[in-house]
Amino acid sequence: MSFDLLLQAITSFTAELFLPVLISFIACIGFGIIFNIRGKNLLLSALGGAISWMVYLITVHYSNDILACFLSGFAVSLYAELFARIRRTPSTCFLIIGLLPLVPGAGIYYTMKYFVQGQYVEFAEKGVSVLSSAGAIALGVMLVISMFRMMMHISAHRRRKA
Repeated sequence: MSFDLLLQAITSFTAELFLPVLISFIACIGFGIIFNIRGKNLLLSALGGAISWMVYLITVHYSNDILACFLSGFAVSLYAELFARIRRTPSTCFLIIGLLPLVPGAGIYYTMKYFVQGQYVEFAEKGVSVLSSAGAIALGVMLVISMFRMMMHISAHRRRKA
């Protein structure tokens, strides 16, 4: 009986987390190719997209969409800044690809669909939801970039003093 529970847990994990993250990774590779990212940076940027989607899926399971977007944006931005320093490349190489799975494209589509069809209540609800998600992602990214810039400024100031 316990084997059946274990098999059910593994199947559930695979269906709910592993496959979407794998698909996100593959999609990010495709966008990386379109954006002309090459070599290890292509795989690392796609890994950032997979990480952002994994953080989103885990967080949205336990919390709400806005917090999930914020934490995903924070995580992918932190990942991008760290690997930009490790690989000595611009962080946008990792950040843009890593943010692609989080873009609320369907929400934007439905917002405009409701507007065009004259369903203004649904338009307003969906529009607020989309703007909240996009703002949460941007806030997470902005927080990490600001932290890294402050650390670099403090580090440069200490080197000048020494």
